Amino acid sequence: MIKQFENNSCLLIIDIQEDNKTVYNYKTFKKNILKLINFARKQSVLICYVFFIKNKYSYWTNFKKELLGNFEDEGLPLEYIIPQQNEKIIYKPTYDSFLNTNLDKLLKKNNIKTLYVSGVLTGVCILNTMFSGFGLGYRIIAIKNCCSDKNKKRHQDVFTNYSNYLFITENI
Repeated sequence: MIKQFENNSCLLIIDIQEDNKTVYNYKTFKKNILKLINFARKQSVLICYVFFIKNKYSYWTNFKKELLGNFEDEGLPLEYIIPQQNEKIIYKPTYDSFLNTNLDKLLKKNNIKTLYVSGVLTGVCILNTMFSGFGLGYRIIAIKNCCSDKNKKRHQDVFTNYSNYLFITENI
């Protein structure tokens, strides 16, 4: 259980948007993510909301269509995700929150050392972001009950395979 956010940390909230609201155990996930946001705000932790949006760097979307068929990725946050004025919004063109974004630059500017990672899809967007963050030298803490995926197995597999190897696991 997270008792307190570490110094020089940032909370990443990834892809909680219209096209991702059909994740496993959604009601519990929603309750937990709201609790996490409030907890971070009380401790004045930097919060970065990351949303997928198609742009000139979304070169992989044709392959995604081949894999999944037609899809809608609007980048619209769900109605309960309301960033405050001092919180940051990052738009990403791929599954990875670092690739072709200014996230790393923003984190370095704010002297961030530890990333608390939450959001959806655990086996895709969360995992790709954690790999890049790890590779860039950040300490990664994945908040298990504030992440979700299309099904329980894929979500759980990420934590089974990478916990204490790529990241530390916590819960809110």
